[in-house]
Amino acid sequence: MSADDTKKMLEEIARLKDELDHIRSYDELTGLYNRKAFIEKVRERFFEYPEKDYIIVCLDIEKFKFINDRFGFVEGDRLLSYVADKLKERKGSYDVVITRLTSDVYAFLDENKNIEPEAFGAEVQSWVKNYPLDVDIKIAVGIYHVESRTIPVRLMCDRARFAIDTVKKNYMINVAEYNKDVRDYMISQNELLNDIESAFLNHEYKVYLQPKFDIRTNKVVGAESLVRWVHPRKGLIPPRDFIPLFEQNMIIPRLDEYIWEETCRLIREWIDKGYKAVPVSVNVSRLDIFSLPVAEKFVAFTEKHGIDRHFIEIEITESAFANDENKILSLVDELRSLGFKVLMDDFGTGYSSLNLLKDINVDVLKIDTRFLEPGRNENNKGKEILESIIRMAKWIGLQTVAEGVETDAQKLFLLNLGCYYAQGFYFSKPISPEQFEEFIKNPDNVSETLFGEDNEFTIAIEELFTSDFMTERLLNNILGGFAIYEFDGKDDLKLIKANTAYSEVTGNYIINADNEEGNVVKRIHPDDRERVLEAFRNARTAEVEGVSLLARNVYDEKVVWISARIFYLAERGKRSIYYASLTDATEQARIAAELEALKNSLKTTD
Repeated sequence: MSADDTKKMLEEIARLKDELDHIRSYDELTGLYNRKAFIEKVRERFFEYPEKDYIIVCLDIEKFKFINDRFGFVEGDRLLSYVADKLKERKGSYDVVITRLTSDVYAFLDENKNIEPEAFGAEVQSWVKNYPLDVDIKIAVGIYHVESRTIPVRLMCDRARFAIDTVKKNYMINVAEYNKDVRDYMISQNELLNDIESAFLNHEYKVYLQPKFDIRTNKVVGAESLVRWVHPRKGLIPPRDFIPLFEQNMIIPRLDEYIWEETCRLIREWIDKGYKAVPVSVNVSRLDIFSLPVAEKFVAFTEKHGIDRHFIEIEITESAFANDENKILSLVDELRSLGFKVLMDDFGTGYSSLNLLKDINVDVLKIDTRFLEPGRNENNKGKEILESIIRMAKWIGLQTVAEGVETDAQKLFLLNLGCYYAQGFYFSKPISPEQFEEFIKNPDNVSETLFGEDNEFTIAIEELFTSDFMTERLLNNILGGFAIYEFDGKDDLKLIKANTAYSEVTGNYIINADNEEGNVVKRIHPDDRERVLEAFRNARTAEVEGVSLLARNVYDEKVVWISARIFYLAERGKRSIYYASLTDATEQARIAAELEALKNSLKTTD
């Protein structure tokens, strides 16, 4: 073998050795150190710089398994690489040692002086704030201050991860530092984790009920089913101490399914005891929706315990609609078609979207009274927002129930807005089934009309005749032309209220029912008047579907084609109240005229 051949062989051996060393030391996807290499490098750093004050920082992408499941592994890997690249940028500024510790958990060693926890937590969250995935991404951060270098590096990382567990599912905080309180918390969590299975076997998970009241009468109209863990040694454990543990270990669907059936069993007991049973709402999480045949489960439980489906109401938190909206919308439609009432929980506190309300067919909005707390500079914007939500719900035919009511002032505020159903500590804290029975065993404590049975249009019609600032602002935030009419059933059609877009569509100034110009019939083209009046009469018997109409509006000799959909609202004395959405149909009419002309020319040709 020649000297050149020997040299090439030695070079190839060296290359292969370097490649093997790289494979042994680095994560293939991200190019970061793997766990083993990270531990070795950290030990080396401790030995080289014994005088420095170090910390171990761990980062955890929350709900990463859901992201993989929802968007696929390719998108998941892209997110993992993106976070790794952000950490590599930090390495360029600070001499840090970085690893991908597990699939979606990273760790790095840094000097204590380089990390201000709260600022770093905000920086990390800014990395993913506008990441191009249709999902809310949160990265939780845990910090362990290295006090003794005799502790195994693996245990240091574990302690940083323990700190992470204290802020998971907390959307207000994403960073925590390991300390004695965290240690005690983790010991307690591990004890609970070990007891989960026996708790199912021993029926330690108990349904607690928070009554819902008609605030006009202070009588019970229903309840919300909640869970408490009655531990044989620890006593009553509140949800905040075990629900995050269940979520992290994917046990929530099993627990929810258990509570759903227990709720059905309780209602059956009330009926058998001769009490007036009331509807009870149960919570359905996003995890339930993606892991259980939810509708099938509710049908099975109600049939097994022989209760009518109207006794079970299903609460889906607003934030659940943020991901895979179509799947959840389909579930809502299916549940309602089966006879279950569906409530959107926490409306206005998370992912609120008026477009969502347009598409989703829920029956009830649950509104959190935290809106009533003063905002910055003690402003009252929260009250205005709450008022707008309640009035908007009325306009689109949704019932509202307020939760978290704690004061008499809050109760009166809701009552004045026409929100008649509420729950909260002002009325009752969550109580045991036995305590709840004390309410319903006395018929005088239960409303004659239960929550959901009162289907009449609940808006105070007189509100339509006021010039209240909030009502005006609400109307003007409705997209497109919107008008409210009063009709005598014959030939007197008056405009009561309209938004500014109405004027743009019709070409009219907004006229008032109190002046002589109030009758809008004269604004309708003479050839279309009877057809328009007949559409209003027909809308009286087509309350849900409404009536569609294409007609001409005339003002100052200007003719405008308008497309309208008319809905009946309520009676006011001997007259009926309607609302209509209006859009400019000039182009639509032009096309229709051209088609008609084309048909006529074809007939002539024939």
